[in-house]
Amino acid sequence: MKVSLKEYLNNPCGTLSIPYWKAKITPISNSIVILHQNEFHHQYDEYQRYFRLFHPLKDLKPIPKDIETIDITEELLHLLNICFEKENIELTLEDLNRMKSHPTFYQNLWMGIRIEGKLIACGIAEYDRECREGVIEWICTLPQSQKEGYGTKIISCLLHRLEQLGALFVTVSGRVDNTSNPEKFYRSCGFIGSDIWYTCKKEGS
Repeated sequence: MKVSLKEYLNNPCGTLSIPYWKAKITPISNSIVILHQNEFHHQYDEYQRYFRLFHPLKDLKPIPKDIETIDITEELLHLLNICFEKENIELTLEDLNRMKSHPTFYQNLWMGIRIEGKLIACGIAEYDRECREGVIEWICTLPQSQKEGYGTKIISCLLHRLEQLGALFVTVSGRVDNTSNPEKFYRSCGFIGSDIWYTCKKEGS
């Protein structure tokens, strides 16, 4: 679906299922159809639901002090793959390094928290200068360190850094039916909205 920048900025989460910069370069497979909740009437049997939420960068919490900028390492890769295991996602160092080639890459938007020298939580964001949109990609905490507020701290720091870069708003997305309920977490961090997108598999594909 091709939309203008003006159309997107008028309603980012309701206009596209992914950020504007990704929509310009990401081909859509002929085997799937992506529909907004207003267009979905159970015309497809197989589908995945994804939320998109919006943060207006208002009333930000104070910047936490115990977060550092991190680089791509085996330690970071290990943390991500542990957190994504239930989603059947396995990343490689090549996957992470490819992100450095994106025009939305900023090193200071790769954040981590260490306890006794061990990386126990991380967060990654991107910044699109064209539409001044920040995009939260991954917020991960080791299972044994969850429920301690580390993810909230990383979100707070990323929001501040995105605002400093010039972002006017920040978006995030995730699978609605993820057992870890990321939507609830992001809403607790100030993200708002009600847009759901359906990625539907065409019959016979």
